[in-house]
Amino acid sequence: MKSLHTSLSASTARTNFYDILTNAAAGTKRYQITRRGHDPVVLLSADEFEMYQETLALQQDTELIKDIESGQKDIAAKNFISHDDMKKQLGV
Repeated sequence: MKSLHTSLSASTARTNFYDILTNAAAGTKRYQITRRGHDPVVLLSADEFEMYQETLALQQDTELIKDIESGQKDIAAKNFISHDDMKKQLGV
């Protein structure tokens, strides 16, 4: 598993910018870049950023969360039928 991030100063990031972009775009590294030791920004691949955005959107969907919790309760209570039984009921 890759580390959470690599911390760099802005001047180090500037010097190694092409390599940093290459690694971030490939998804092999994430970078935290600081300016004078403060105000960090994060550089990561667009795919990873999109994944985080989708995760946040799902976590904010209260109806989806309720449906998932209801499904988990049904599974725990064995309140479901098998795929084969469902096909039989539907005549498939």
